[in-house]
Amino acid sequence: VELKYLSLDEPISKRIWPQFAPCIHPPPALLDALDEDATTITKKWQWKRSITLRHILTHTSGLWFATPSNLTIESLASLESCAMAFNYDPSNPVHTLLPVSKPGSTCAYHYISFGWLVGGCVIRSYREKHAQEKTYEEIFDEVCGSLIPSAVEAGFKPCGAKSTDNLALVDAEFDLTGQMQMRKELAAMGELVESEDSNASEDDSGSMIKVLLQGIKGREWLLDPRIWNSEKAIRANVPAAGGRFSAKGLALFYHELGNGRIISDDFLAKATAAQVTEESLQMLQGQMPIASSSGGSDAKTQFGLGYAVIDIKHANDCAAFGHAGVGGSIGLHHKKSKTSIAIMFNKVGNDKESAKEIINIVSEHLSW
Repeated sequence: VELKYLSLDEPISKRIWPQFAPCIHPPPALLDALDEDATTITKKWQWKRSITLRHILTHTSGLWFATPSNLTIESLASLESCAMAFNYDPSNPVHTLLPVSKPGSTCAYHYISFGWLVGGCVIRSYREKHAQEKTYEEIFDEVCGSLIPSAVEAGFKPCGAKSTDNLALVDAEFDLTGQMQMRKELAAMGELVESEDSNASEDDSGSMIKVLLQGIKGREWLLDPRIWNSEKAIRANVPAAGGRFSAKGLALFYHELGNGRIISDDFLAKATAAQVTEESLQMLQGQMPIASSSGGSDAKTQFGLGYAVIDIKHANDCAAFGHAGVGGSIGLHHKKSKTSIAIMFNKVGNDKESAKEIINIVSEHLSW
């Protein structure tokens, strides 16, 4: 955005990604293919046409649940292939991905679609500006990688790892796939009743889980952290989930970002100011409750443009920004002291205290 490739508030289908929603009215084939009435389909189509980069970066596009219908571990490796699944394909209209809420109205954590949507915007805006086709990784290396050589050399690998990299494997103490399967079985036996209150809000956690299950039907393996140990997944370019980092590499990235070496201080201030609050999909946010307004079941996370706005508890100056991984790892930058922290775990579990304790010790030691 700062380099004028694209705008935060221009609908992405207008110029940079026309295939996203290529016509004003929903195609007749789409009306025939989907199991919804024409009024609902038309409304959702117009919602999709209005989606902006700001909606995507603030997790308010309404496409938080979306995954390609034919996703496999092999196709997961290609960001370009996954991003194409958000196009309207006239030969296969039944698999068209439409938002479930009006863009800008509901903040729901885009746990994996975030990377495909952002990546799709990056690829297409680069092509629109340079009339040249490049992959997301090639564009990253050209536009950003050259600004952070020390981080890349130290192990900052946002586009997946290489076969020669020495990596720790995930040792999972919990399995979201199993939790989801248990929920489905309880529902089938009538022991789990979803809310039928017509007045329930759209971000009600029960309805969110229901949409999540529908969105990954047949692809529940996405929520099993152990898949990331496979050779194909290690190499996969999945920006929202497949980054491979050393703690040093991630800390150096946040150091460069926080000190104005990637984007300007003014733009960084805008990108890391709280814009929305998410409270419905905490289970997919890993260690993100560090950034929450409370530590209980009602935890809420504030997001800027992609980054979580973090308040470090008990610090005199608590303002920080960063992001967590579902496995408990986290990277952040404390604004006043210009200090960056990265904590990496290779055991995925429900322990939400270890990273907090480390951050609190650092905060106390540095007198934040």
